Amino acid sequence: EKQQAIRAMESIIHAKEIEKQENIRKLKEITQKMGTEKRQIIQQKEKEKQLAIQAKETEVQRALEAMEIEKQQALKEMQAEKDQAIKTMEAEKKQAIKSMEALVELKERQIEAKSLEMATKQCQIDSKQQE
Repeated sequence: EKQQAIRAMESIIHAKEIEKQENIRKLKEITQKMGTEKRQIIQQKEKEKQLAIQAKETEVQRALEAMEIEKQQALKEMQAEKDQAIKTMEAEKKQAIKSMEALVELKERQIEAKSLEMATKQCQIDSKQQE
């Protein structure tokens, strides 16, 4: 009976040992699975972070491109205004030159008329003196 009881106890101990090993194996699997899931979650979060960064970079790039387009448009408008101002100034300059030329011509004719008038008077004086 003792031998049988010892064998029964050894059998129970052996069964408990097998159960213990099985529990350790299951625990390792669960730990491994949790580690894998944790890594996947971390990888997913990192991926989401990278996508968010890329989206922000794209948004910034588009904003920069829009600003560059606005800048180029503003430069074109400023150049057009400058060109128009130059054309206007050139036209005003030409008109001023024409006006000055007309004024000079008028003065020359007035001087010519005065000279003729003086020459006529001189002729009259000379003719009176000859008489």
